[in-house]
Amino acid sequence: MSAVVAAGLGEQRCQCTGCGEAFTGTAPFDRHRVGEYGKAGHFKGTRRCLAPAELALKGWIQNAKGFWSPPRRTA
Repeated sequence: MSAVVAAGLGEQRCQCTGCGEAFTGTAPFDRHRVGEYGKAGHFKGTRRCLAPAELALKGWIQNAKGFWSPPRRTA
C-alpha cells in the first residue's frame, strides 16, 4: 500500500490508498499496516490495513476532520 501525502502549514497528513483511511502523519500510516511481508517467490504475505474498529479497540482516536492518530506512548 502507499499513502497520498499532503503537507501544508507545517502539518503532514496521509491517506491510505488501500483502505481510504486518513492519518495524522506517515508514522501513524505505517503503524496501521500489520502482518508479514511476502517472502521471495510468493505473491503476497499477510500484510493488511487495520480496520477502523480495530484501530479504535487499540486506543486510536479519530479527530473531527476524520484523521486517525495512535494513542500517546508513555515513557
